[in-house]
Amino acid sequence: MSDDRLSLFNQRVDKCSPYVQEALVFLRSEAERIGAPNVQLKIAGRGIGIIYFVDGVNVCRFDPKFLDGHEQLWAKLSPSPDAEALKATGLHVRREDKDGPWILINHTRDAKKLAPLIAEAFHLASGH
Repeated sequence: MSDDRLSLFNQRVDKCSPYVQEALVFLRSEAERIGAPNVQLKIAGRGIGIIYFVDGVNVCRFDPKFLDGHEQLWAKLSPSPDAEALKATGLHVRREDKDGPWILINHTRDAKKLAPLIAEAFHLASGH
């Protein structure tokens, strides 16, 4: 992981509100706990985010973003949960891409709703 990219990521996180920072800390700790001992962390190739891999498979990505003057935290899981699973959790899809939805995380309450879906993504990626 490039020190410059990690520094840029950390600078962006430092500009986020305490609510967004707390949600990101929770999500990162969940990804590291669930994916242990095989989890790897990379800075995204495009954008400024972090991606967690297990056994070389992209599992989840967290991107702090600044849009319309507000900081937001977006999350993406792979494989992506279906729309019904997201709707059932009460999470908001910010944008739909060809490889799945970006999920808006406003605070730790949202992050906790996402945690079971992160666990499912790691489970599917590891083949267990």
